[in-house]
Amino acid sequence: MIDRENTTRRDPRRPRRVVIVSLSVIAALGLAACSSSKASGSGGAGSSDPKSIKVTMGNNSTPDMAYLPSEMAVESLAGTYNVKKTIQFADDTTALQALSNNTIQFMTESVPPFATAAAKLPNLVAVGTRANDQWDMVAKSNVSDCTQLGGKRVGLFSKSGVSTAYVKLYFAKTCPDAKYTTIITPDSALRRQALEAGQLDATPLQATDAVQILNGPDKSKFHELANFATELPGIGRDLLLTNKQTLKDHPDVVEAFLKAQVTAIRGFYANPTTLPSLMAKYLPGSVQPALASQVADYFVGHKLFCANGGLSDDSVTQSVKTFGDGGFLPKGTDATKIVDDSAMKKVLAAIGPSTATTC
Repeated sequence: MIDRENTTRRDPRRPRRVVIVSLSVIAALGLAACSSSKASGSGGAGSSDPKSIKVTMGNNSTPDMAYLPSEMAVESLAGTYNVKKTIQFADDTTALQALSNNTIQFMTESVPPFATAAAKLPNLVAVGTRANDQWDMVAKSNVSDCTQLGGKRVGLFSKSGVSTAYVKLYFAKTCPDAKYTTIITPDSALRRQALEAGQLDATPLQATDAVQILNGPDKSKFHELANFATELPGIGRDLLLTNKQTLKDHPDVVEAFLKAQVTAIRGFYANPTTLPSLMAKYLPGSVQPALASQVADYFVGHKLFCANGGLSDDSVTQSVKTFGDGGFLPKGTDATKIVDDSAMKKVLAAIGPSTATTC
């Protein structure tokens, strides 16, 4: 396999609601946050004023439909806590470092980069989930199977992200002899645009982008080559992360976030027609208005969100095992050591179970 870096500009038509932060400023931000906390006591474990408790969400890529419950959850906390603007980071490493040093208090992430980072940043912990595997391998219509991708251009988020892991596992299972050329394009929306522009022959896309390209004006030019949830069943549930400092000092914040997230998800299943307007409000520009209902139907129909938190079955454990066996995680990675379900259990005990999903 040949790796070739490819720099792609962000689509200027897509609104920016967040701040892009690079690794070079994270240490300074973390030191400033620690210094401020020590000097004023704001946000500390003994603080009696909830508004002194800082809550900041971080994202590692442009938020799409999969991020909707967490976007709604963090905004719901603004009336009680000191909620700051969501920060969008340039990559997984930067975002996870920021979470570890408490520059941000929450983020969502897939299993491979989180579990890999947790080996060096033990302050990270998963307390909930984001969405089930919602990745599709979309290809040009003249590519009927993955054996035809030998020598072709395949776009990937990075050399080690979850979509890369899916692609490698899929190729190893289905067409192990195919040697494709990798084009690094770190955003699903940007890879969709590159595929539409003829710069790629195939790429894994998150469901929001897959639904749009497969139902857009040029839909005849593309098709779903593989649905990874079908090809690699039982794995790939993404996670909601916090740091152990936040979980210890402010369990009320973590529980409030989880309750708001799960409540939002249950609302999606109870009233799916509200999803297009919710996407327009919380994720403006992420979905073409004409295709918002189809994106919503895909997520609800495939039950991509867990109405009961997503930590009670073996999906996360199986994901860790599968990615570990495939060489995508440090040896000895143990799901029980990187997941803390105590806050989720308290929330579910308070609000009761849902029949909308089994997870």
